[in-house]
Amino acid sequence: MHNPPWKYYLILANMVYFVAQSSVFIRLAKAAEQFQKEHRWQDDIKERDVLYFDAKAGTSDVSPEVEYSLHV
Repeated sequence: MHNPPWKYYLILANMVYFVAQSSVFIRLAKAAEQFQKEHRWQDDIKERDVLYFDAKAGTSDVSPEVEYSLHV
């Protein structure tokens, strides 16, 4: 066999390694770490302090034309 599959695997593994080491991903990881340091998790949050958004609120008011187009 002229080009055995393991050669392709090694080439791909090297490419993945070098992409992972690229400066873009390193900068992104550092920015994410900095963001986490600046925005510490708060364990003292109470349930009553959390606001929820109901994305389905008012969906029964959808007109039949819009409802039909959503189900196509």
